[in-house]
Amino acid sequence: TALVPYLGSDEESLLKPLLPKILEIITKLLQVDEDKANEALDIFDALTQIEVPIVAAFIRPLMEFCMKVISCEELSDAIRTKCLYLICWCCRRKSKSIEKANLLTPLLEILLKMMSRDDDEDDDEEEEDEVPLEEAPAQGVKIKKRPVQNNSAELNSLSSVAGQALDLLALHLPPERLIPALMQLIQPKFTS
Repeated sequence: TALVPYLGSDEESLLKPLLPKILEIITKLLQVDEDKANEALDIFDALTQIEVPIVAAFIRPLMEFCMKVISCEELSDAIRTKCLYLICWCCRRKSKSIEKANLLTPLLEILLKMMSRDDDEDDDEEEEDEVPLEEAPAQGVKIKKRPVQNNSAELNSLSSVAGQALDLLALHLPPERLIPALMQLIQPKFTS
């Protein structure tokens, strides 16, 4: 990853054949050590930051890999969020490639599932902190403490990043292509 910023057009032809092997290694790492797989995934994040379009020809396999990771609920939110951010990059830079690869509908299905996910699964199990009111101690009136909002955690939640990806698709795809695909997935939800 440290060498990626120094890659230029000359190294592009050398690196492109390695990208499928890198994904294969990351897939195997996911089964053994998720933290190392997460760290290895940083290479794609770094490759998206450079000017040389090394990842551009590799959009379909990268998107398919990311969609598999995002769909796997056994994996941590950290690696799933990182894959969602890679999808956000693809939506911003290569939205037409997503459409040409016939990945729009499967991607929308996954994004809608992530957006409807409850990120605060522990809310039902949390005990509510109650504090007696000072004005009415004899009556034993209690109020709930307000939970502390963690804005950075909310911004990086799976549902929030999935919403960002959908927003990027809406910005970078023509409405006549996105809206029918989106409505096809949303319409059954309104009838049930």
